[in-house]
Amino acid sequence: MFKPFLFHNAFRLSTTTLHHSSFQFSLRFLTTSPSHPFAVSYLIDKFGFSSEFAFKASKTLHFKTSKNPDSVLNVFTTYGFTDSDIQNIIRREPWLLSCNPRFMRSSLNNRVIPVYKLGVCDSSIAKIICSHIIFCKPRVFEEMVEELKNMGFDPSKIYFGDALLAKLGLSKSKWDAKIDTFKKWGWSEETILEAIRKQPKCMLASTDKINRVMQFWVNDLGWDSSYLAKGPGMFSYALEKRIVPRAMVVICLQTKGLRSESASLLSPFYVSEKVFLERFVLCFKEEETAHLLNLYRTMMKVGDEKVLPGLVD
Repeated sequence: MFKPFLFHNAFRLSTTTLHHSSFQFSLRFLTTSPSHPFAVSYLIDKFGFSSEFAFKASKTLHFKTSKNPDSVLNVFTTYGFTDSDIQNIIRREPWLLSCNPRFMRSSLNNRVIPVYKLGVCDSSIAKIICSHIIFCKPRVFEEMVEELKNMGFDPSKIYFGDALLAKLGLSKSKWDAKIDTFKKWGWSEETILEAIRKQPKCMLASTDKINRVMQFWVNDLGWDSSYLAKGPGMFSYALEKRIVPRAMVVICLQTKGLRSESASLLSPFYVSEKVFLERFVLCFKEEETAHLLNLYRTMMKVGDEKVLPGLVD
């Protein structure tokens, strides 16, 4: 069995969330009505969720009695999950309440426990629990784990869970197509592997998204594609709403001599918008700040309209 503390960090709730008690396992009879389906009542009474959240989450649920969801909760309890662990899991993935409890127990035994024994970190196991990959065939799951280890992934690192999600979420043909796309833009096999190890989620970007980001970065800006290999998380960002507006500000700063050519090209894209504005827009003299702010807002507006020159599908 899992030790109760295993998921403490991965699924801990904020003090605000826990303010009104932990887990409320109500034993009272739950009534139903056409305007207040059983699943909604269950989510509110069992977990203390808001009516708005419960109604939204109930769209993914398919039960009319408490038998199945109670059995699912019992499975989690058996494996050492705390009440707050379970509450947070269901908040993130309410569809789990409709799963076959026996199948879930089998999935935990055949996939999660073996991965835990490999030394996989808590956050990675949390991602496995809260995703559909927990239901893949055990043999396929084991093969993917071994393949990732052979690729150089360390099971104890935080990105191992993301790597599993990416590998199991893509067919071989789609995976290979993305590898070929990166190669087309000058990445070597080793460069691609390093990028995937650094940020596995880059493989979840569509080939079209990869091409569009590369097109803008390499052809429009004239920057080397190797920089993106050092920051593969860029492929997860919105091109029109983040990458393009910030790039235009960086180009403007370089042109005006306000930013060194040797400064990191990636750092402006990885910070929050608040930090970006503070560091790259609002920290200059009034006239420069006004110009940069206008440029940034204009490009954000263009991004809203999705009419960026050369970037339209």
